[in-house]
Amino acid sequence: MGPRCIGAKVNGRLVPLNYQLKNGDIVEILASKAPRAPSRDWLNPNLGFVNTTHARTKIRQWFTRQEKTENVEKGREMLDKFMRHIGLKFTERNRLAELFSYETLDEFYAAIGYGGVTTQQIAARLSAEEPISRVMETAPLKKPTSAIKVMGAGDMLTSLAACCNPVPGDEIIGFVTRTRGVSIHRKDCANIINEEEKERLIEVQWGHTDKTFQIAVDVEAWDRVGLARDITAVVSAEKVNITSMTVNNRADQKTAINITLDIEDLSQLSRVLAKVEGVRGVINVARAGEGAVIKPLPSNN
Repeated sequence: MGPRCIGAKVNGRLVPLNYQLKNGDIVEILASKAPRAPSRDWLNPNLGFVNTTHARTKIRQWFTRQEKTENVEKGREMLDKFMRHIGLKFTERNRLAELFSYETLDEFYAAIGYGGVTTQQIAARLSAEEPISRVMETAPLKKPTSAIKVMGAGDMLTSLAACCNPVPGDEIIGFVTRTRGVSIHRKDCANIINEEEKERLIEVQWGHTDKTFQIAVDVEAWDRVGLARDITAVVSAEKVNITSMTVNNRADQKTAINITLDIEDLSQLSRVLAKVEGVRGVINVARAGEGAVIKPLPSNN
């Protein structure tokens, strides 16, 4: 930026920067020699400093460029927090950036940092996304009978795996059991990663359904009277059903709470967890299951 305009004289009289010029006015600009930045007040339409869209756009661009480093760091923190909330692994960052057509992670972080992309938009995009089959030819069912489409195998009985509790928006894969159809897992489920019989894995997609999914959530908070009541209240305000809640008080004056929620998709999950985190005393809240003990797949039933 060059010298900053600090005032103006009109017809020899000092006037404020938001003075409305009239035809025939003689204007003298008073400028400071020291390089200065524009003020955010200039963007306030109630103050009358800037009247054209072009000028407002240029001012916003200046702030965007100057604050890119700050926005990148802020955006990274917000994205990491969001991913911890809903149980996404940090290796998924690049995929999220691609979903929003950003070429680099820094550009994606910056957009999140200055509000161009919100975590709710990310959750909604994940919920609406239909993963593309990379292994088998897709063959959508004519009449989907459940929340899952089994690709290239016709209509098969499906069930959601209790070990990873997938929810619409998660990338999923099916495991063909011997007698109980296809068990649906998250692709990053430890059981799937460690499965030796890879030939029994099958591509699946989320279909369209009105059903909800039970998701376990872990909450860490400072123990206080009314904590569980307040958490229940904010969950109920989002019209989400709580199917179970366990509270374990610890010796360090903290409380560990596990809640099982009936959730429609990742967007709703993200919104609920953000509200729970805002409850007084809550330290951390996240989807349960990360680092859980590996459970054997039902291969013999």
